[in-house]
Amino acid sequence: MNNSKLLETINYVLSLEKTNAVQTRLAELHAALANLASQPTQPSHQSAVATALEALNSAVTKMRDQLTPTQQRYVFEINGEEFFSNDIASDTGKSIAQNAATPTVAAEQLKSHLDEREKYLARLRQLQGDLKAIGVTTTKLEVGEAEIGFLLPRKIFENDLDGLIKELSTVKRVVRAFSEVSIGTAEKIEIRQISTTDPIFTFLLAPATIVAIAKSVSWALETWKSVEEIRHLRAQTAQLSVFDGSDVEKLFDEKIEQTIDERIDAKLNELLSKVPDRNGRKNEERNLLSWSLRSLLAHIERGVVVEVKVLPPPTPKAEEGKPPPPADPVYSDLTQISKNLEFPRIEGDPILSIEPPPPEKAESGRKSPPHVPKK
Repeated sequence: MNNSKLLETINYVLSLEKTNAVQTRLAELHAALANLASQPTQPSHQSAVATALEALNSAVTKMRDQLTPTQQRYVFEINGEEFFSNDIASDTGKSIAQNAATPTVAAEQLKSHLDEREKYLARLRQLQGDLKAIGVTTTKLEVGEAEIGFLLPRKIFENDLDGLIKELSTVKRVVRAFSEVSIGTAEKIEIRQISTTDPIFTFLLAPATIVAIAKSVSWALETWKSVEEIRHLRAQTAQLSVFDGSDVEKLFDEKIEQTIDERIDAKLNELLSKVPDRNGRKNEERNLLSWSLRSLLAHIERGVVVEVKVLPPPTPKAEEGKPPPPADPVYSDLTQISKNLEFPRIEGDPILSIEPPPPEKAESGRKSPPHVPKK
């Protein structure tokens, strides 16, 4: 994680803390527990503990709901998982239940976590100030903008510059394929940020293009769930003595390939169903999209992660006596998708090979549309 991404993560984590006040809820629960420890039979103190625990659980749940799976990974990288986990409330509740007769024990355990968490937050605030002081900045989305990031594990390009260039060329062709079916042209890809250690390349694109890519990534993740079920069944079947190992592998590998082909074909039909045939290029677009979908599957299988960010425009206001105009579904789709792009660890050797893209044709005369349509 580079300094800019680190500062961006710290800014967001501290904003979540400010909005949801988890530390305040923890302190309130500790105070309620301390009161209960001093007067264990007092009904009002027992009720106060239950109320404070419920408030803590609500705050933690809201905080975690505001973290996308990718942001959760960044929190893990800065050693914040312990302090921004759903387990904060559940672990505290268990401690209270296990020490019902001795609430002092639960209070002491909570005080220890409260102090450690406060130290961690203080370190983040100090680091936030230090990074800003030495000139580290972050990129910010403007209203109506969206960006998409691709994390490329080093093992894919083996720390080789030519390999990295090849992977970036693949990203470019995938973006082009979805750009053409979404907005009718191959748009300019604006680089917003490059982060390391496993490089993350973040691009500003038309929201409609990012929606198409993100939905296809979601499709790829669902496809891999189906494939993993087949792989699991293959492993179980291979353990049966009545089957020859090679026969099992061939049978299930054919089923996996059939499943992938069928899902790619169905997704292609969905993507192209509303795309007009521009100058007889629909077959060319279909070939490029087919390669793009298979490429997404192959790269996700090797650990590529996709992150989506969006800053939707304000909700349209209704004129007096009229219903409010409909919100642009592109932004609601992006907001929802960004919360659900969770990338599992796929075990075993890759099934799909990384295939070269179809030949690229000249794009003379093409113009890139603005990223955000002018009002």
